[in-house]
Amino acid sequence: MVEFQQAAVTMAFTVLGGVAVFVVGQVLLKVVLEPVQGLRMLIGEVADDLVFHSNVFANPGAHSPEREMESSLVLRQRATQLAARAHLVPHYRVWAYLGIVPSLSNIAIAREGLVYLSNAVSGGDPDTNLDKRDVVQEALRIRDELR
Repeated sequence: MVEFQQAAVTMAFTVLGGVAVFVVGQVLLKVVLEPVQGLRMLIGEVADDLVFHSNVFANPGAHSPEREMESSLVLRQRATQLAARAHLVPHYRVWAYLGIVPSLSNIAIAREGLVYLSNAVSGGDPDTNLDKRDVVQEALRIRDELR
């Protein structure tokens, strides 16, 4: 009977330990890793948008008002999303220190550059706009191997 009780206690602790490990893993996944991954995916979308909309902000005023408005809205939306996603990441400075996400100051630089480009699609200097694009890419560590 004692052996059966010891086996039952061992089994109960094993099951409870497994449940605890699962719960802790899920909490880490949902609270920490998913927000970090979401920010990194957004940075990928910013990289895509900088290429896709570059013909508009590199040639301000040369496109239809609808196309300029579309580019302006997308770039501005990415700027606001960067701030929102950064706020979701717990202990952001730790992740930035480890190099997993850009620093908060680089997020601010990128946001400022995206807002600038959003405002510059219908006017402004093409060279300045391309320089701003480069600033955003550098701040977010977006590699542009094709240049």
